[in-house]
Amino acid sequence: MKTVISTLLAAMLSTTLFSDEIEEQIKVGLESYQSGDSKTAIEDLNYAIAKLQEKVNAENAKLLPEPLEGWSAEAVSNGSGAMTILGGGTQMSRSYTHGAERVKISIMSGPMIGATLGMINNPMLLGNNPDTTAYRYKRYKGMKKINGNSTEVMLSVSGQIMVQIEANGVKNAMKVIENYLHEIDFAKLKEALL
Repeated sequence: MKTVISTLLAAMLSTTLFSDEIEEQIKVGLESYQSGDSKTAIEDLNYAIAKLQEKVNAENAKLLPEPLEGWSAEAVSNGSGAMTILGGGTQMSRSYTHGAERVKISIMSGPMIGATLGMINNPMLLGNNPDTTAYRYKRYKGMKKINGNSTEVMLSVSGQIMVQIEANGVKNAMKVIENYLHEIDFAKLKEALL
């Protein structure tokens, strides 16, 4: 056990992803562990992990596109901490407005997302709802649902990432959705989340 923790900590210390605060907290955790205070070591390392998660969340927030011309964007909402209940993963979203028009883009990944993506990838399962149809954007399969003035597109990226765009009260909703899809760098998305 001691070897595993020491190896993990050494690997964490050797990477350049950590800020000084995170490195310092890992060192404090290692010192606590080496002095036999396992409870404090866990607390110290959990703090370092939380700070590291903040850093990862900030980096992942860049995966959501900037607003289209004439639109404004809210701050990125990150729910990755809540994903630990579902086995871990990433969940982030950003809302965009243009007058009364509203678009929300959500990106999710993690072990439990696969079941949802299985339904999206199977057009036969979509046949039960006349508002829902199969949809494809470039090489990504998904579904499109139109209900009144609400349009939703969900895409499967490599079977492990779900991109969801909801448009409410948006004129030419599919054009706006596809413009936002065009602004998402899917290669960077896969690199960061797979």
